Amino acid sequence: DYASWGISDEDISAMDQIKEGETDHIADGVTLGRIRFKYNGQIVDTSNATATNPGGSQQGCQTYDNGLPANIIDGDAGTAWFDSNSKPIVIDFHAPTPVDQFSLTTGMDAPHRDPVQ
Repeated sequence: DYASWGISDEDISAMDQIKEGETDHIADGVTLGRIRFKYNGQIVDTSNATATNPGGSQQGCQTYDNGLPANIIDGDAGTAWFDSNSKPIVIDFHAPTPVDQFSLTTGMDAPHRDPVQ
């Protein structure tokens, strides 16, 4: 149920359109629109968390507000993180934080950058 995660019908429609598009490119990086965590069915607050991309390109892209790592925890599926080096993303809550679920919203720019594929 995407609605329980706050993913709108427009986001789903846009993702479906991209998934139906061209997918035979060699990946030139990875894009992630949002990561959301839950614990006991409740969304975990990420407002005090930080997202980093050790070894990543950090160059960003013009498509999604410079593609910075912080974009994946800003709560906005319309911004995204992009890394042309395809290195891991690290979320630091700065304190022990229980999580029992997570969801990923892929970036809506190029299917070949989908980290889930």
